[in-house]
Amino acid sequence: MKKIIILLCFFSSLSLADVSAEKLAEIRQQALEQAVIFHKGKNPSTSQLLQTAREFEDYLLNQNPAKATTLSKKAKTFKKSVAPARVSNFNGLSVGINLQNKSTTAKVSGDVRNSNTTYRATFDGIGQSNFMGDIAIDYGFSITDKALLLVGGNYGVNNNEILDFHGAWKRGPGKDSVYGEIKVEEKHHFSLYVAPGYELSENVLGYAKLAYHQSKFETSNTLNFTNGEETVHGYGVGFGMRSQVTDNLFAEVGIQRVMYSTDSITSRELGTGSTIGTVGLAYNFDNKGKVLFDNKAVDFKGLNIGFTGELKSTLSELTVGRTTSKNDNFSSQGTSFDSAGRQNIVSSITLDYVYPVAHRTFIMVGGTYSLENNETLKLSESLGNSAKVEEEDHYSIFVSPAYQLSNNSLSFMKFAYHSAKLNLTNSLSDNALGTALPSYSEDIKGFGIGFGLRSEVYKNIYTDIEIQKVMYGSESISQYADSAIDVDSTIANVGISYKF
Repeated sequence: MKKIIILLCFFSSLSLADVSAEKLAEIRQQALEQAVIFHKGKNPSTSQLLQTAREFEDYLLNQNPAKATTLSKKAKTFKKSVAPARVSNFNGLSVGINLQNKSTTAKVSGDVRNSNTTYRATFDGIGQSNFMGDIAIDYGFSITDKALLLVGGNYGVNNNEILDFHGAWKRGPGKDSVYGEIKVEEKHHFSLYVAPGYELSENVLGYAKLAYHQSKFETSNTLNFTNGEETVHGYGVGFGMRSQVTDNLFAEVGIQRVMYSTDSITSRELGTGSTIGTVGLAYNFDNKGKVLFDNKAVDFKGLNIGFTGELKSTLSELTVGRTTSKNDNFSSQGTSFDSAGRQNIVSSITLDYVYPVAHRTFIMVGGTYSLENNETLKLSESLGNSAKVEEEDHYSIFVSPAYQLSNNSLSFMKFAYHSAKLNLTNSLSDNALGTALPSYSEDIKGFGIGFGLRSEVYKNIYTDIEIQKVMYGSESISQYADSAIDVDSTIANVGISYKF
């Protein structure tokens, strides 16, 4: 070994003018150690060992990539062996706060009776859409160079009102109606989840989420009915994107569909689900990586045509100016039902153009058109009759100011105009479920506000994660001058597009 070290001192390396004697000795010692490792178990001759050591030394001394082309395969192997292991920016503990647009609806089934006839009735659905806040905590574990597993949980910081009905209740033939209110609230919601993720770039993580959810549903009323309380359990599936904003601060947009178990509340079967769109900020306590924006940055400018899959919940609040029934002492008081609606999976085609307006700043202009109708409400009975409301011919036009957070992440805020038609079809007769108009159609127009993230997944192929709240406003029902319908939608989508 001493002989080898002495011989190494006579290596004629590349230019050594800028290398100190101490540094040169350190490099030669490291080169020799790597040569020994490379030939371990091969019984090399002294000349072979020295030749390999020289190649490693040449690699360490050569700081010019243009000259590195002559390095041997052994030197390239050495490069891999001495390169530091990459640590993901998404590893470690993160704590965050989120704003959710949460739409929770229920499918209620039960028996209703009229004279001597009993009907099995289903009302799909009842619920509301509200803004919620929650606290999130998770930990990221590296699986491979780019794959991670997030494990964490969320806790809701406020209650979620699901139903608010106030109006006159008919007590029977010849009896006065009683005016009162019924409310249903979701309380103490929390979830636990695992989310396998993949880094779309150093600063962007896409993930899929599988979650366990638990909530408590409570009913209250002013009608002397028995109040109910039930703990419901369910599971959620969703997708999201997390993007680095500063060294330790991350922005996140996620969507999730939650399916709760069927439970009995106030003597009815209740099948409940939620559509959740989330936008939030998280602080990662363990990240040491920087936000990258350099000559490798993705150019988001251009025309994009794409396709989205959407979780869409459209809910309607119905207000009736007066309530009438036989011997009704409360006929001057109105009735309000907040809200009725359903959640569906729909799809749309999208088109937009991204204009650069300043450094890392863009304006996105475009539109969407829904490919299917969206059934928002259905009331049915065991004889096969039903009344249902569908949202048809929905489209939107939008403008979105956008900012490039890193090489491969474009964040945007969306302002949109929406137009659709509500169409009622009905085959119910005068039975225990009552009567309804044989048909009804109403054009609705409104505006939406939302947030999203866009990232390139392959050359000119982009993925978007977006949430949006759409408010159509109150529309008078033309057949009833004292009645109105107030419609809004929660839209959470994941899309893919191609940039021309």
